[in-house]
Amino acid sequence: MAGAGGYLSDIAKNEKIITIDKMLVASTFLANIDDVKNHYDIRSVYANELGKALAVRFDTAVAKSFIGAARSATNLTQVAKTGGRLDVANNDFSAPDVVGTPAAVTGAELVAAFFTAAQKLDENDVPSDGRFCVLPPEQYYKLITGADSSNSFSLTSAVNSDIGGQGGIATGTIPQIAGISIYKSNHIPNTDLSSATGTNSGDADSNNDLFAATDGYDADFSNTLGIVGHSAAVGTVKLLDLATESEYQIERQGTLFVAKYAMGHGILRPECAIELVS
Repeated sequence: MAGAGGYLSDIAKNEKIITIDKMLVASTFLANIDDVKNHYDIRSVYANELGKALAVRFDTAVAKSFIGAARSATNLTQVAKTGGRLDVANNDFSAPDVVGTPAAVTGAELVAAFFTAAQKLDENDVPSDGRFCVLPPEQYYKLITGADSSNSFSLTSAVNSDIGGQGGIATGTIPQIAGISIYKSNHIPNTDLSSATGTNSGDADSNNDLFAATDGYDADFSNTLGIVGHSAAVGTVKLLDLATESEYQIERQGTLFVAKYAMGHGILRPECAIELVS
């Protein structure tokens, strides 16, 4: 589109502010007497576990951010976003009309949904490179077995080598469907967290509001099956990256271990995110 000079392009842009959340800290204390009683090194294990605990919080917040992006309107008036929540059972972008558990969908329905998601990303001008999907293990393995809620077993077209399927029974993996890389994770939320409270809720330490009805990263994820998208959908800002510290305390005769980070997550391009629902 020509600009004021008649030959310069007016590139679509907007400003998105992502705020640093409260610092997240995980800590534990190891007394000297407990340390010397062990015949193995436990200090490194404690430090690693604290880091893993914060990594889980990071992964969960990012997953919720992608869901928030899928449920949001575009930030740019020049971008006409459609869709966002893909009903796997009906294979369309209408509001979910089936109230139930995610186990109700089949592997074949998931495969079909991937092609519908890929089409929608194409229509939203989302780059083909870097597209991905993250599913809970229960849904991921349905792509291989084709099992439904009755656990009946039948291979899906996703592992049919005659039509270009990859992965299968031996490896237990599905690399790609419709050009979308497939991953599995235990950190995809699937419960109603809209009224969650306490220090472990997603809004207790958040200074970002990703959902209109709630503060922070929490919302109703009862029908969420997984996320499909591109990394351009959300952004993360870091004030303090993940780090671990330890300090020996003479008065307590032991060592305090602490893991910490200060980050924030926000929505950048909603047209790059799709939430799989049932």
